Amino acid sequence: MDVLLSIKPKYAKLIFSGKKRFEFRKIIFTNRSVSEVYVYVTSPEKRIVGKFTIAGILFDSPNNIWKQTRKYAGITKKDYDEYFAGSKIAYAIEIKEMTLFSEPIDPLEYDDNFRAPQSFIYLDRKKTQQLISNIEMKSEDVKNANQIGKNNSNSGSLWSYIEKTEPNN
Repeated sequence: MDVLLSIKPKYAKLIFSGKKRFEFRKIIFTNRSVSEVYVYVTSPEKRIVGKFTIAGILFDSPNNIWKQTRKYAGITKKDYDEYFAGSKIAYAIEIKEMTLFSEPIDPLEYDDNFRAPQSFIYLDRKKTQQLISNIEMKSEDVKNANQIGKNNSNSGSLWSYIEKTEPNN
């Protein structure tokens, strides 16, 4: 079983650069057989840009999760605290191996009824793999954070894609 997670563009970029090794959630999927996460980058991109394997899922109070993950959180303490304000439990999905698709996938091209998940949706692994093989997309495998920095200059990568569409902050 796989899931599709909605992730803001700036955090997706940090995930695929290796600077963000944890994805934080207030709620988590209950199906423990989930092993891969497909990354749907929210507006303005609205594309599936890659996937990662789950190394593990931490859960505890927001303060304890921050203490355990802050080095590779990829988010400021202020933003983290704002996100978890009022929450008693925080989840941190530890990111393992990543694959950045050479071309982002527009899910509407394959499913007219697609609706971006508020948090996540379950995906049928067989159907997902079939879709990807039908698209015959080339992907660049990112095995660890040390290799990621070497790949960020590719013109067809997420970096150029996000930088073209990301508003200047």
